Amino acid sequence: MFEPYPILVLDTETGGLNPKEHSLLTIAGIAWTPDRRPAPLFSFYVREHQIRVTEEAMNVNRVSLATVEEEGLSPKEAVEAIRYALDHHYGPSREKVMLCGHNIEFDKQFVRRLYREAGEDFQADFSNKTLDTVAIFQFFMAAGLVPPGKATGDRMFASMGIPVPDAHRHTALGDAWATALSLSRMAQSVKRGQLPGALTPQ
Repeated sequence: MFEPYPILVLDTETGGLNPKEHSLLTIAGIAWTPDRRPAPLFSFYVREHQIRVTEEAMNVNRVSLATVEEEGLSPKEAVEAIRYALDHHYGPSREKVMLCGHNIEFDKQFVRRLYREAGEDFQADFSNKTLDTVAIFQFFMAAGLVPPGKATGDRMFASMGIPVPDAHRHTALGDAWATALSLSRMAQSVKRGQLPGALTPQ
């Protein structure tokens, strides 16, 4: 039976929009395959040596810097934790993992930052190719499978019938989980020829 290459649905919360200047604060990864329930692999805070944030970002991400300082893993520890989780789930001889997410290029650049901070090679674990649910959801709109509108995360979750409690929105694990479930719903709808839980335009 054909086994798809490994896909990791990933989300981050960061201290700003610029991966060259601002810190990665939290990261979560969910293993995804088309015919299985998504499997959470890791979720933790990251404590960089110098934590750089903006006020605007901190108003959105709900991250407590005190918690980051107290519970966060160093970049080296974080990369080791990611590799342990990937090895445990996919096996130590795994292929490079493809990252997937909503506007995944943003998160990918912060993962690259994490690996640089740790002195590790991003390409030892991850493929340069990515899968972006923004583009997939835009295709669903273009194909008339969901009403047209902005391809926001909230709109995708609602259109796929994925409830996201307010306390979990804009958290790395909450958003990664909702994105993984949305991806599963979109995959199922293609196979079955129908879209579950579709809502009217917002």
